[in-house]
Amino acid sequence: MRRPWVYLDSSAFAKLFTYESGSQEVRGISRKSRIILSCITGVECISALSRKKAEEGMKEVVFEKIVEMIRTSLAKIDLIRLSDEVLIRAEMVVLVSAVRALDALHLASVLEFQNETGIRLLLVTADRKQEAAAKLHGIRTKLV
Repeated sequence: MRRPWVYLDSSAFAKLFTYESGSQEVRGISRKSRIILSCITGVECISALSRKKAEEGMKEVVFEKIVEMIRTSLAKIDLIRLSDEVLIRAEMVVLVSAVRALDALHLASVLEFQNETGIRLLLVTADRKQEAAAKLHGIRTKLV
């Protein structure tokens, strides 16, 4: 049986490497699904991890291990590139929803993938604002 495609935004993808609320749920979804991400996800996750390290005093060895796990995972996952079509869709997203630029790129990536493949994705996110904006654009969501 083919596993369903699921899009993880950065807030959901990061939960694969942490133990926090929603982590177990994202791991379960990931085991049963074919994951797709935006190419911006790695940068977003490592940026958030860097901030956490600076603010909370995360040990360097832990930080480096998580960064390596993120990079290893990204090498095995399908990524949606920032094409002209994704950027145009992101502009359309911000014109009708009050989301930040990177969130708009995630939503635009989902919309462009769906348009190109005819496959309806489930967007998994831990961001309530992004979930609300996704619903405005007809994207199926799962809040974790």
